Amino acid sequence: MSAIALFNGRPEDDAHARSRGLHYGDGVFRTMLIVDGIVVDWTHHWSKLCADCAVLGLQPPAEADLLSELALLSAGHVWASAKVLVVRRWQSRGYAPTTDASDRLVMVTSESAGGAQAPAAGIDVMLSDIRLGDQPALAGVKHLNRLEQVMASRHWPDTIGEALMLDTRGLLISGTRSNVFCVAGNKLRTPNLERCGVAGVMRQRVIETCASLDWAIECVDLPWSEFLECDEAFICNSLTGIVPLRRCGTREWPSPGLHARQLWSRLSHPRHSLNL
Repeated sequence: MSAIALFNGRPEDDAHARSRGLHYGDGVFRTMLIVDGIVVDWTHHWSKLCADCAVLGLQPPAEADLLSELALLSAGHVWASAKVLVVRRWQSRGYAPTTDASDRLVMVTSESAGGAQAPAAGIDVMLSDIRLGDQPALAGVKHLNRLEQVMASRHWPDTIGEALMLDTRGLLISGTRSNVFCVAGNKLRTPNLERCGVAGVMRQRVIETCASLDWAIECVDLPWSEFLECDEAFICNSLTGIVPLRRCGTREWPSPGLHARQLWSRLSHPRHSLNL
């Protein structure tokens, strides 16, 4: 059976019309920072990409191919952000996957040194009214289905730098594009991601750095009320590094807090050097 497709009234080729990523969100992605042609934290990104592919039953692309394409696209850019998508190859119509073969899309966008830089004094955040649904089979995976984050990002005041999201039980999970940490009684805490949420590379690096410094850190179920009582809070992702939180509604925190400042100096990331 032949397929005929029009995109905005114009004929479209099979590469787009038969993308399982477009039809079903059947794929995973990573977002990363490139500085002077070097992908920041590449080893972590590659490991996480392979792990996420394994959850969906996808063959990851060859590492050498990805690095070659990232280098080609980022040539001439001092600072750039990159997005790598891995999508299950189309073989037949319908939900049921019939192959583990994948296709890849690599995108690079030029940035200025301060393009994604949050103020060193921190940002104000808000609580989103969109809740994250539980799906333990996909918890931690950065898959292509991001409608909850899209909905949560629709209406932000200009003064807000991120929206924090709860699950259906009222537990804090993450920001729309970041992981969350807080400090209570000199102990770092980050939300448990066993039921939903994305386990980001910077989250992993913060946990690893804390362990190397013998700092107490725990992954916990974190009710919103307990988060608001914490002594310090920050978010993180691969593009921004660690970003202190200054205010959420009427709750204010010292910003930047002691732990955020120490992590800026102890955890290597190009954005951190701009804050010191």
